[in-house]
Amino acid sequence: MIRELRKRFLPRFVQSARTHVERARSACQGMQTAAPGDRSSGRWRVVRHEMHALSGEASMLEIEAVGPLAKAAEGAAARAARHGEAAAEVDRLIDEIAHALDALDTEEP
Repeated sequence: MIRELRKRFLPRFVQSARTHVERARSACQGMQTAAPGDRSSGRWRVVRHEMHALSGEASMLEIEAVGPLAKAAEGAAARAARHGEAAAEVDRLIDEIAHALDALDTEEP
């Protein structure tokens, strides 16, 4: 059954996932170099929301190349909102997700 779901929804998933990634990247813009007092918890909330949604969508289709990375990025964004030092980790994880999506885009469902 999951095979049929992936075949039907993989293109839509990849498109939606790219939107989540772009929204998260946009929210992260400049956060690595911002002074700790300048870091906006609202921007990290956007990242957490986008990564949480992406993780859920990936889980529904059992897309293991994306789900765990999105969950890790969600956690890193939560840490970054509290302490700031996880901003580079968030960027790295979002890049890894983007690369995984590139690979999925060429995969047969």
